[in-house]
Amino acid sequence: MDKHIQLSKIAPMTDKEFSEWLKLFIQTTDELFEGEKAEEAKTRASNIARLMLHKINTSQPN
Repeated sequence: MDKHIQLSKIAPMTDKEFSEWLKLFIQTTDELFEGEKAEEAKTRASNIARLMLHKINTSQPN
């Protein structure tokens, strides 16, 4: 998580970037996998993206 926070101070890491990453992750997962584990991976990726964005936003000085 720390690396992402440090990177966000150099380059923007906003909802837009995380949404694009999640879109690509889901698209790739759907192309290569199916079933319960694929759905679980997509859910976990969404949760991770949301948590990372929250941590990045709360680490920024106001």
